[in-house]
Formats: sequence, structure tokens, C-alpha cells
Amino acid sequence: MMRAQLLAFAALMASLAASGQALAYCQTTSCLPSVSCHEDPEQCCILDRNGCDTNGLVVTWPSECTAYAIQAGDSPRRGLTHEDLSTAVDAAFGRWMAADCGSNTTPSIRFENFGPAECDQVEVNNGGPNANIWMYRDETWPHADLEEGSSSVSASALALTTVTFNWMTGELLDADVELNTAQGLFTVGDDDVNIDLDAIVTHEAGHFLGLDHTNDTTATMAPGYVPYTTDQRTLALDDERAICASYPEGRETSSQSCDPYGTYSPECAGSGCAIAGGPGAARSGAGTGFLALGAAGLLALTVYARRSRRDVQLVRARRRR
Repeated sequence: MMRAQLLAFAALMASLAASGQALAYCQTTSCLPSVSCHEDPEQCCILDRNGCDTNGLVVTWPSECTAYAIQAGDSPRRGLTHEDLSTAVDAAFGRWMAADCGSNTTPSIRFENFGPAECDQVEVNNGGPNANIWMYRDETWPHADLEEGSSSVSASALALTTVTFNWMTGELLDADVELNTAQGLFTVGDDDVNIDLDAIVTHEAGHFLGLDHTNDTTATMAPGYVPYTTDQRTLALDDERAICASYPEGRETSSQSCDPYGTYSPECAGSGCAIAGGPGAARSGAGTGFLALGAAGLLALTVYARRSRRDVQLVRARRRR
């Protein structure tokens, strides 16, 4: 298998055309940004007028249910507890799962909180066990120096979601979310809001589900966060259209199990990033992605998977809904 890191670019996506009813939302696809359309027209990335990938398979969780876990540690630096993060993540997935898909339907996926996890690493283990973990990064933000060429991940990125998926099938295998509490003044509740934990977590939950950035500035999946606001807690119509398109009623699923890829363990398996791609490793690459900035990088891992990393940054101008 081959796993590629994807760091999203901080540019705004193309504006909607004046004519027609083009949808702004974007979904992550299995296209390979490192492959040119001249080399492989079936695997290259082709962008539409909204800046969305249109080639390849839409990336989604294959089962009816997916589990996540919350790293057991607190954030003493910000006065946040494990329970604060668990509550915020539960609420975020609740918002996405309650999206109105029309005809009294909601997205055809559910989530289960598997409780505290000891592991605080971003890793995927071929064959398992694994965990989809949400975690604070209280001491340092370890991604500020990741770079390829002249671009790097912003030292002020607020959060980073890493998803791993099988680029041959579009099946999501793993997702891990890191919150930059080392630098970001995250807050909970409606009073004295600085960087709203609920808003950031709801956006990252969209990436966890396989959604990409949108150029709809009113949406939860818009590529940036305005300080002191709570707008992104609430899904916009664009967000609802996105999640309903990814998880429509009656979609074919692989199982009813909530277990992570290769079974579940709350402890780090320790071998994830040490697994190298073998002789038959697939081509992999990185392209535009989650909310914000940075460049793309590559990391060999397993035979079918591509790893996508997306970060979020502050936006100074206040958005209007």
C-alpha cells in the first residue's frame, strides 16, 4: 500500500459561475495529484469550476457505522479536559448526522464514541488494530516544519486531520484529528469565545467524513476560521448537500460494524508509519484538501492507501452568513 500526505492549500477556491446552479461543496476523491492526465487520465486530478476534484472515486467510510475515540489526556494549557473534547466531537457528529437530505432522510452513516484512548499518535496499521483518534497537541505543534519545496504547514494552523483511504476503492480506512492547543486559545461555551472548539471540531468532522473545502464562505467547510465566532458550528445548505451526496439513502455498505480498520485498540500499535510500500506499491501524491494552507508531501506506507492531511488557519476578515 502507499500512503500520501495531503496538506491543503490556503487559497480560496474558484468562484461559482454566474449562470447555472453549480454546487460549491467538494468531496475528497481518489485521484492522484502526482499523476498527470497525460500519464494516466483515469487517476489524475481534474478540477471543476469550483476547484473540486472530479476524477476518481468519492472517498467515504464503507460501513454503516464508524467509531472514533478521544485521547485520554487533557489540555492544561487551555484548561480543557478530555470530557470537553468528547462532548464537542459527539455534538459535531450529531450535527452532520442530522443533516436534512430531503424526503425525511438523513445521511446513511452513524458514529459511535469508543471512549478514552491511550494512543496519541497519528498512525495506521496494516491489518490493525487501529483507532480513529481525536487529540490535543498541548506541548508543541509538530507539523509546523512539514514542507515540500517552498511551501510549508503554517505554524498557526489550528487543527490537522489526517485521513487514509484506499485509492483503488475510495474506502476510508482511518482518520486522526489533532488540535493545536499549543498555540491556539481554544474555548468552550458561548461566553468569552476566542477560538471556538465546537466550530473547529465540526469543521474537522467534515474532513473526517471525507469532505473537502468549499468556496461557499457561509459553510462550515469554508477554508478558514474567523476568531471569536461560532458560525461554523451550524451547517449551511452547502454542507448538507455535501454530506447527503457522500452518504445517500440506500448506499451500498460493507458491514454494520463500527469497528475501525483491522479491529480496535485504544493503545498505539507502534508499527503504523514503519510499514513501507513494497515492490507493487501504487503511485501516490497529494493535492488540494482541507481547510487551509500548506503544501503536499508523500509518505510511503502500504499498498493501497493514500494519506491526506489538511490544516485550518485563522481568517482575519469576518465572514457573513
